[in-house]
Amino acid sequence: MSKVGDRAPGWYPDPDDPARMRRWDGAHWTPDHRPLPSWYSSSHPQGSVLRRNRHWVILATVMAFVVLALGFRSIQPKVKLPPRTVTDAAFIASANRSCQARLVPLHNERPRLGTAAAKNPGDETTVAGQVDHIVSELLALQGELKGLPLDAAQQATVSQWMADWDTYIDYGRQYAGFLRAHDIRSYSSVAQASTTSGQRANLFAQANGLDDCKL
Repeated sequence: MSKVGDRAPGWYPDPDDPARMRRWDGAHWTPDHRPLPSWYSSSHPQGSVLRRNRHWVILATVMAFVVLALGFRSIQPKVKLPPRTVTDAAFIASANRSCQARLVPLHNERPRLGTAAAKNPGDETTVAGQVDHIVSELLALQGELKGLPLDAAQQATVSQWMADWDTYIDYGRQYAGFLRAHDIRSYSSVAQASTTSGQRANLFAQANGLDDCKL
């Protein structure tokens, strides 16, 4: 297996299988895998997102935030779900309706791997506008979810779920700002960091019957 040195935690080309990515936790390779993205250039050392060609940098980070962050349904690694803590059936049904109305259009808008839109996402300013749109829609949906009636005993656990949304949305704001500033290192780092809060929110949703509320 290849040496990794002081590499930061994240997704990298699997040293045992060049056709897929593997999760590095900062000290060891984990058992989590995902398909190798179509934008990955194997000629770059260690699969770093910092491409010499700015187009590839933009494309890589777009795929990390706009595509991956809104596509956890299909790429989320197999992990143990947290215990179910929400049993308010009326809240679950209302939340799923709101999420379906807001998130399905976002999922349908995201670039599909292999399409012209995915291969040519535009410059940093264009992509920043896409991320602003996602952030705006998620904020509107979050407001709807927070306003739904909910059993008082389950408020705390749903509030924590919404806190993960807060973190994810804040990463989106930072990401758009770094794109407009052409700060490659920062927007690449934020795109990767956003997946942690997004995945945690999705695991909660899946564990509690809120399947339409997966980011």
